[in-house]
Amino acid sequence: ANGGSLSKTEQKQLNQELNQDSRQIKRDESGSTKKSRQAEVNGRVENQEKRIDQGLKDHQLTEKEAQQLRGEEAGVKAQEHAEVKANGGSLTKVEQKQLNQELNGDSRQIHKEREAGQ
Repeated sequence: ANGGSLSKTEQKQLNQELNQDSRQIKRDESGSTKKSRQAEVNGRVENQEKRIDQGLKDHQLTEKEAQQLRGEEAGVKAQEHAEVKANGGSLTKVEQKQLNQELNGDSRQIHKEREAGQ
């Protein structure tokens, strides 16, 4: 209606809408990143619990060893839960790194004990 150009009022309104959309996209992306940190840690815990179960089934782990390893995994899950609760429903990068370092140690312990049980 304006010969293909926007009035200053229309430009201002369009810019406000674009800025609002941009902020919402940033919030959405940030939320999914934080949730994916939590999902990554939970996936590792779940995988390690399966490795413990398999080690027990294959007689590579004793019941006592499996119980001790499950306790380690439960500790990581409890720590993750507390950190998520303390941070409004998400994990920070630093917390994720710390949990992954603990899971790396647990993973090595699972491997070591399963190898020793063969």
